[in-house]
Amino acid sequence: MGQSDEDGNAFAIPDLWRPSLFEPAEVEVEAGTLRTEIWDASNYEVDLGQDLRSEGDNPFKVSSCLGLALPDLSGFEYGPLEFPPTVESLYESTDSYTEDTESLEEDPGSYVDVLIQNERPSQFKSWEIFYDGAFRESRTAYLSEGGPLSFDAAIHLHPDGSDNFLNKCSGRVVKASPMLRGLVLLGLGRESQLFEFIESEKTFHPRIEDGRTSGYTHQSVASLIATFIGYGNETRSIRRFINKVYSSSNTCPTLISLVNAFSTVLSALEYQFGDLSISSYGFLQVQSLFRGPGLIISALSEIIARLEGAHCDEELLSRVYTIVQDFEHKNTSIWYVMLEILARGSKPWLESVGKWLGLNKELSLGGQGQCHNFVTAWKESRKGEVGKTFHEIQYEYHPSLMPCFIREDDAAVIFETGRALRLLQAHMPEHPLANSQIFYPAEDSALSWRFTWEDVESIQLKASSYQSRLIEAMRVFHRSGSVQDLSRVDTPAPAQLDGGDSSARDVYLSQIAKSLAEIPILQETPKSLDYLSQIVMKSGALSDRTAEIDSTSFAPPLSLIPLLSFNTIITTQALLVNQACLRLLFKEHKLRSHLSLQHRYNLFGDGVFASRLSHALFDPDLQSTERRKGYSRAGVSGLKLGARDTWPPASSELRLALMGILNDSYSHAEPSQVAASFRNELPGGLSFAIRDMADDEFQQCMDPDSIRALDFLRLQYRPPSPIDTVITLSCMEKYDLLFKLLLRGSRMLFVVNQLFRNTTDRVSGSHRTHIIVRRFKLEAHHFVSAVCTYFFDGVQSHWQAFSSKLDDMEQRLDDYESGERQGVHDLRDLHENMLDRLMYALLLRSRQAQVMKLLEDIFRSILLFARHERSEAAAHGAEIDMTIENLYRKLGKKVRVFVNVCRGLSERREPGVGLSRYNHNPEDHSEDGGNTLGQLLLRLEMSGYYGKSGK
Repeated sequence: MGQSDEDGNAFAIPDLWRPSLFEPAEVEVEAGTLRTEIWDASNYEVDLGQDLRSEGDNPFKVSSCLGLALPDLSGFEYGPLEFPPTVESLYESTDSYTEDTESLEEDPGSYVDVLIQNERPSQFKSWEIFYDGAFRESRTAYLSEGGPLSFDAAIHLHPDGSDNFLNKCSGRVVKASPMLRGLVLLGLGRESQLFEFIESEKTFHPRIEDGRTSGYTHQSVASLIATFIGYGNETRSIRRFINKVYSSSNTCPTLISLVNAFSTVLSALEYQFGDLSISSYGFLQVQSLFRGPGLIISALSEIIARLEGAHCDEELLSRVYTIVQDFEHKNTSIWYVMLEILARGSKPWLESVGKWLGLNKELSLGGQGQCHNFVTAWKESRKGEVGKTFHEIQYEYHPSLMPCFIREDDAAVIFETGRALRLLQAHMPEHPLANSQIFYPAEDSALSWRFTWEDVESIQLKASSYQSRLIEAMRVFHRSGSVQDLSRVDTPAPAQLDGGDSSARDVYLSQIAKSLAEIPILQETPKSLDYLSQIVMKSGALSDRTAEIDSTSFAPPLSLIPLLSFNTIITTQALLVNQACLRLLFKEHKLRSHLSLQHRYNLFGDGVFASRLSHALFDPDLQSTERRKGYSRAGVSGLKLGARDTWPPASSELRLALMGILNDSYSHAEPSQVAASFRNELPGGLSFAIRDMADDEFQQCMDPDSIRALDFLRLQYRPPSPIDTVITLSCMEKYDLLFKLLLRGSRMLFVVNQLFRNTTDRVSGSHRTHIIVRRFKLEAHHFVSAVCTYFFDGVQSHWQAFSSKLDDMEQRLDDYESGERQGVHDLRDLHENMLDRLMYALLLRSRQAQVMKLLEDIFRSILLFARHERSEAAAHGAEIDMTIENLYRKLGKKVRVFVNVCRGLSERREPGVGLSRYNHNPEDHSEDGGNTLGQLLLRLEMSGYYGKSGK
């Protein structure tokens, strides 16, 4: 059919092999260019039907050319068999391969030449070749169907024939299978036949610089190699970091756990690609498959880079937690891997906290030195009541050494709970909480990360079960006092925790079913893969991209995970420990009796003691304790301060004057106020003692008319253990300051009462007293009475409020179910807070030093007047002189200044008091803000006398 015949014929088949009209008739083919003959199908025409047509028209007749006719059995003869060719003859065609192998053994550096792909095309078997061995397949006419060889031939073409493009694009062709395997090993940080690691440069280099595979340009292969070189370098740096940590002798446990997690991740990646048939993948597939593992490797490398400079477990965990937070919204595909790395790195620190809290079977007591990173322990020596020296372990908390994911309140609860638990073990070692050999927590109550809502709900059920078991054990212990049967305490089912609710039972059974379903199935390897290896393989590219990794569990945000994971167990343990320790203090060691002792004596709450002490020190009618010739010191005697010239008294005088005051007042106390064990001896070695003073302070005590004349006298009391956890040394210092002030107040009350009595005697004796003297005595009596009444009433009101809180706390000790949320530290803070409020009300705070100095000047003026009054009475009652008038004028000015200062202070709220972290009583936030100076102003100047001009 000609060209004219084909025009307009829609069913005509064009001649696809016809040369182009624009091609010259004869084209010379240059060497190295693409041969156009490979697309000429006429060179490969074979008449496949010639032999078949010669056999006739029968289509089922066996063709003679195929040699499939049955042999003639009539002419068969027996004889020796013809064996097939030997094995050696089969290897005659492999001489070239043997020669290459021998050369490789002689020169190992030349083994890469074996990887160079032969340019000879592969010979494919087909039915046509089976019919005719000389048959050759026809070449396709399309370049896109020509395969890698056609692409290789095409990249050699260039219009100008220069070699730059050839060297840049062609390169040496390497077999695909070794190249793919080498890339995978390169990404895993290992050397291969194609890539080597240069130690001096800390990077990988290809052994064949211009190597490529058939069907790809050198630029595309080089770009892919550069990506895998980056992965390989990061993997090498991770392995160097792992070896460095393992070889170090002073590595912290958290870093060891992190390194173990890193090693597990790398092992999982190697296991993931170990059994992979790389030959069935292409370059783009391998690049896609390694994207997930590459992200994991980059994440590990980032963690290592940001861990540089961390020196303790808490700092390491804080940095890892910050990195995981960054990955929460940055890359969700590997977030579960990062969470598991955080969980494994935190395991040693959480176990340490569990030992501190008593959540593990082994209770870590800690000795002198570093007990935990956030707790330091040391031994403190103190003398007992009979002179013996006792050694006690003290603990100090370091808030800066807590990880950033633990809140400040939770950290304080952790420290106080651990310290209270050690107090319980020291004084009641047979208690179920303190005796781990009889009762110990289950393993599921240990601290661990919970990353899903299902796990959070399960830990709440476990905490409730643990609390119920321990409450039952505590009831048995407190009822019988025996520890023999505590190990057989029945564990209530979780269904009984909510009053037998069937939903709780269903949740419990579903949790068991889920745990059984999650038992890991043995892999083909001898050891089953752990959870981290499984999620690494799921997060990698070998699994389906739509594979679900806990996709059915809605995970809470990372900022809430620490609170949800740890707070339930910590709070449960804190409630139980607090209740046990408070019961130990209130029931076993009679804490209320020790506190009442401080109120009765240091705060002058006992009227018998205050009256006896005042008469022994100030009463001028008692017999003197001074040694005088011809006088016996038998009977009741006193120091007679203010009526003697020699001061201070000798130690024998103090013993004689104060002897029996404490014992008599203590023995006459009500039985309800004193414990039965205290009746034979005074608790804490309570006694009078001499205060240690500096030389200048002691000089002020030598003046009997000075306001500091009795500052050398103090009460000595050593709180026994464990009472010293509430009545601390700082509390005893505050009690000492309050006792010194109240003792001064008692002296001033006695002095002004004595002055007022002298004035009454003179008037009744028809002795005319000067008006200024009478005014001075009346105003001094009014001022001292108002101030001292304010002092003693303030002590009583603050102590009553404190006692009511103690009553509520003690009543809740028998309620095991609710638990006591306030612990020993709360009780200690409550006690110290009461003393701080009391010191503020009595003007003893450091910021009130100027006000107290002004009050002391007023008292000093009154004492000077009393001395002048005694001297005038010893004389003949002469007229008042200028000294009395000056004292009266100065007294009025100082009182007015004192009233104005108190008025200004009364308008302020009490700073820093009543704002305890654990005490939120509404009484602490009253309208006056805890400031009671308004009551003192009301007592001093109800009529505004000192506010008038000229007064």
